[in-house]
Amino acid sequence: NAAIRQIQQSNFDIALPVQGSDFLDQITENLNAMASRIKNLIQNNYEKQLQIKNLQIRMLSQQISPHFLYNTLECLKMHAILKNDTETAQALTSLGRLLRYYANYSSKLSPVETELDEVQDYIHIMNLIEGRKCVFEKEVPDDFLSCPIPRFVLQPIVENSVNHGIEEMAEDTTIYIKVFKEENNVIIEVSDMGIGMSQEKLNELIRSINSKEQISDDKEHGRALYNVQQRIKMYFGKEYGLQIFSQEGAYTKVSICIPNDETL
Repeated sequence: NAAIRQIQQSNFDIALPVQGSDFLDQITENLNAMASRIKNLIQNNYEKQLQIKNLQIRMLSQQISPHFLYNTLECLKMHAILKNDTETAQALTSLGRLLRYYANYSSKLSPVETELDEVQDYIHIMNLIEGRKCVFEKEVPDDFLSCPIPRFVLQPIVENSVNHGIEEMAEDTTIYIKVFKEENNVIIEVSDMGIGMSQEKLNELIRSINSKEQISDDKEHGRALYNVQQRIKMYFGKEYGLQIFSQEGAYTKVSICIPNDETL
């Protein structure tokens, strides 16, 4: 009776001694086991509630931070405009759009036009940071602007070109994106007129992005393309994905093959 009263008072730390194997001792064992299970359930529920609360706090902080960043960027942009620094103002505008785009991440597909705008904003920012004039040119018929592709597919490829294809070049260069139809597929080509790579390095890169194992962190060049490759195949199937072409000292071209299906 005393043990039952303790449980009724929410004391689940009881551990009554079991001295034999008669009927009362079995009841005592069951009582101890019940108290232990109740204690574990309460602890697990407490931990889950704590995790939910921490998640809510993180989500709230993520909601507050972007607004603070947007307002800060707008303030900096106005200072740049007042000083007639149009290049900085344009870069800040591009950065604000990119932050909104990243903050509103979704696993849904996105129109090609939206992804092209993201690439344009990225190049604006990189030109200001690197102090160069990387020209962005595109050849995209209007029929393909609404073509659905996974989000964050084009920008990592362009960033890869900037970091590995043209970074070592002293002169300015061009990033060129072309979209066209080939049989029942849509092809998106991202080309840079950069340093290119040897056939050996090209073969190694192709093997790495088609590997069944995750690219290690020390192979940053291949990791971005590997991630894009996996996402395209996940969305559309194994028959779709990336092809890479390059000539040392001339260019590198990444070709994206996706289905020509407006219902996606």
